[in-house]
Amino acid sequence: MATFGEKLRALMAERQISQRKLAKLVPCDDGHLSKIANGRKRPSPELAKRLDHLLEADGEAFIADLKQWMTAGLDRLTAALADGSAGGVRVTSRHGEPWISVPKLEPLEEPTGLQALKDEVMRRWGVLDLLDVLKNADFLTGFTEEFASVAAYERIDRAVLQRRLLLALFALGTNMGIRAIVATGEHGESEAALRHVRRHFITVDNLRAAVRKLVNATFAARDTAWWGRGTACASDSKKFGSRSSQVLRRFTRGGLQVVENWNSANTVLRYGKDGALTGPDKEHAETSMLALHLLQSALVHVNTLLVQRVLAEPA
Repeated sequence: MATFGEKLRALMAERQISQRKLAKLVPCDDGHLSKIANGRKRPSPELAKRLDHLLEADGEAFIADLKQWMTAGLDRLTAALADGSAGGVRVTSRHGEPWISVPKLEPLEEPTGLQALKDEVMRRWGVLDLLDVLKNADFLTGFTEEFASVAAYERIDRAVLQRRLLLALFALGTNMGIRAIVATGEHGESEAALRHVRRHFITVDNLRAAVRKLVNATFAARDTAWWGRGTACASDSKKFGSRSSQVLRRFTRGGLQVVENWNSANTVLRYGKDGALTGPDKEHAETSMLALHLLQSALVHVNTLLVQRVLAEPA
């Protein structure tokens, strides 16, 4: 059976698509895709599905290769459990079902210089309002340009539409809701106007395009001397290219707790078991989830620029 990388290269040649173009379509880092194509790295299941979709493959080689890789990993875990080299990992039971228990890790010490960096950013800019962060991210990247109407014709002035989009996206991403945004009386927009924008402009496809534009702008703005060349990490930031990038990612991702804590304080849950969207209205759940991702991406983008401004100056 062909390996994932071999199948990927064959499909790119068959579809006459370059590695660089495919990386832009995914989107992912060209270097990361190169390592996958050459068999030096394995793709995540999500990336494998995305590549399968873009290359119009049947999925069999991709899935079989991933299953083979996962089976080999489980075999290694079984051997480690048997000889006691699993680092405290053991198989127990929970509610009568087998359960893999992993020992808690001791918290790592805060990287040297991180607190000084936080203090300097706070001294210069203070605490930024989340809605202002979203506005500034749009000013810098223009992600609201990705929100086209599903209607045949719209007569809303662009500046007015931009303001209404940002308010509606903020309401969705924080679970605050449009009615609560209007009730504050701070923005001068009616509930009917914001709901019109929500219905006609904020779609799953438009949100995905906006998130992609914002994330790509962040990667383009990053100074690789500080952040390294990696363009992907898990939601818990467990994958780092270098020690310096670990320090900075801890800083920028720390701001995400503003949104995530707000979200967890609400009664509406967006995810169920195995990451499945919950509730009867899946479209609304996915829209809210993507709006949350947009807010998170805006925080990372603005934090990245603020940190780099501080670091660019001599000590």
